[in-house]
Amino acid sequence: MNRSLGRFKLGFEKVELRIRSGEGGSAALCPVNGASGRITIGIETDLWEEVYSVLLHEAMEYALHRNGCSYSPSCDFTNNPGARTFVVDHQKFDLSCRMAGEFITECYSLLLLAWKKHTKQVQSRTLR
Repeated sequence: MNRSLGRFKLGFEKVELRIRSGEGGSAALCPVNGASGRITIGIETDLWEEVYSVLLHEAMEYALHRNGCSYSPSCDFTNNPGARTFVVDHQKFDLSCRMAGEFITECYSLLLLAWKKHTKQVQSRTLR
C-alpha cells in the first residue's frame, strides 16, 4: 500500500500526504520533476497515537526545514537525517508550529479515516 490522501497547506506551499505500509514516516522537501513536497506516514500500528505522533514529527520537521532552522554536519557524506540539528528561536518556533498546525488540521480527519479503515481490514483478516 502506498497512496496519496491529497495535498494540504503547509506554510506557502501544498504538501502531499501519503500513507504506506509499515510504521514511521519521512518527509521529502525536494520535489522530483516539479512535484510538490511530500510527507509519508506508515499506518500499520494498532495505536492511533503512534500515527499521530509521526504526523506531528514530520510536519514540524518539514516546517523547521522550510524556515531555515535545520543544519547538518559538514562531514556527513551519508546525509543521515538523524544527524540533523535544529536551531530555532521563539519566533521561528511559533511560525513552524503554525505551519505544521495548519497542515495537521487540514489532513487529520482523512488520515484518521484511512488508519481506521486499514486497522479494520487487518482485524477482519485476522478473525477469519
